[in-house]
Amino acid sequence: MPMERLSNIDTAWLRMEGASHPMMITMAMTFGAPLDLGRLKATFDERLLQFRRFRQRVIQPEQPHARYYWQNDPGFDLDVHLQTVSLRSPGDEAALRDLISELMSTQLDLSRPLWQFHLVEQYGEGWALVGRVHHCLADGPALLQVLVTMAERASGDQLAFTGSAQVQGPQDRSLAIASLEATIRATEAMAREGAKIMRNPMRLFSLAHLGRGSTRALSKLLLRPPDPKTAFRGKLGTEKRVAWSVPIPLRDVRATGRLVDGTVNDVMLAAITGGLRRYLQSCGERVDGLCIRTGLSVNLRSPEEEIGLGNHAGAFLVSLPIGVAHPLDRLSEIKRAMDALKSSPEGTMVYGLLNALGMAPAEIQQELVASYCTRETAMTANVPGPAERLNLAGAPLDMLMFWVPAFGGVGLNLNIVSYAGQIRLGVASDRGLVPHPERIIDEFLVELDALRALADEPEAESADGAVSEDPFEALSAMLDDAARTLDEILEDT
Repeated sequence: MPMERLSNIDTAWLRMEGASHPMMITMAMTFGAPLDLGRLKATFDERLLQFRRFRQRVIQPEQPHARYYWQNDPGFDLDVHLQTVSLRSPGDEAALRDLISELMSTQLDLSRPLWQFHLVEQYGEGWALVGRVHHCLADGPALLQVLVTMAERASGDQLAFTGSAQVQGPQDRSLAIASLEATIRATEAMAREGAKIMRNPMRLFSLAHLGRGSTRALSKLLLRPPDPKTAFRGKLGTEKRVAWSVPIPLRDVRATGRLVDGTVNDVMLAAITGGLRRYLQSCGERVDGLCIRTGLSVNLRSPEEEIGLGNHAGAFLVSLPIGVAHPLDRLSEIKRAMDALKSSPEGTMVYGLLNALGMAPAEIQQELVASYCTRETAMTANVPGPAERLNLAGAPLDMLMFWVPAFGGVGLNLNIVSYAGQIRLGVASDRGLVPHPERIIDEFLVELDALRALADEPEAESADGAVSEDPFEALSAMLDDAARTLDEILEDT
């Protein structure tokens, strides 16, 4: 087979790997019955390994600036990548959290194919399966596709994937493509310019060939100030911690969204915002006027596009109005921000940035990523799973959970996962910053209950009858105005 190079964006994800930020997507599945190891191995062999990437390792170049490429692993052994492990007594959820935390803190062996699953024996009444897959191999939607091809309906029929985008981008597909092409041109120029642009963002505007929309989106991205210092920000260590919520009926979340004609995503982000506010207050931190940002992953594939391996996701930077006191006001502000972002090229801009970084020297990528990460406190992913219950290797799948890694330097991951009519929040954190992420889960559930109670009232009103202003909205508008003016100057010249 001829040598296959890693794509630019897959290269960027690979080079972000580090001991304090392993670039793995971690997934956990729990089952209501024991799994048969022999049947599970056969499922992996027949269905997982049909994707050749799972038999390939990454070969790193010996010369500086040479490209990485995929190569079939001549010593591939499924037993290395699918192992059994026992939980410590009493085999409860706390013990499973500890195991997942330990695995999430351990880097994959870069000399082998970049994935590994552990079959966990005797978790409660059943078993569990914990998987780690490097982000350079696939993004969240792609891994969901892989999982679905491995599973079957309860009837025994294999399931066909009918997934949808995590967060819809521009409604016009041609507009999305044009925006993506302009973005890639813009960020390729950034890569050629190197770190000079990030050190001096105004240098961006000397690149007269950038498109109007891309100029505006990229300028807003680079000119945003760093996020404020909170308990969620700081130097990362190597130990990670995970937690997840109880299942929440999707119909309840949809009903809550009707308060502001919002989506499930709007409600979950608003409840997350309230949960983070409550957590910071419990740590004795001031929250008045506080606003922090989370990167929100966006699937850039079209709904009808067949999902393959690799990375085809960008990200929005979403402002979370921590300082807003009333839950309904927070929900209204989140809905307004999300509505604006859905028609913004910012998601494709981040995709283009990663694409360009994969072409740039590793030193430049490291500096640009470090600078970008000062502009966000958390990374959020929304992974919409199958709407019906599944079996894997004959065992009923009870829970499905994903944790998608953040860029280097960000120590808080928030993951929204739906499956079979229910939705959960998963949190992964750096142990030195948030040693007990289950506290964030608890506060999130309190906030979600508060929003659901408002939805049950005949007429829900905010504390002062009006939605308060996002402290960063005025700055965003100013950046828009400045970028428009620069666009006009560039157009005239």
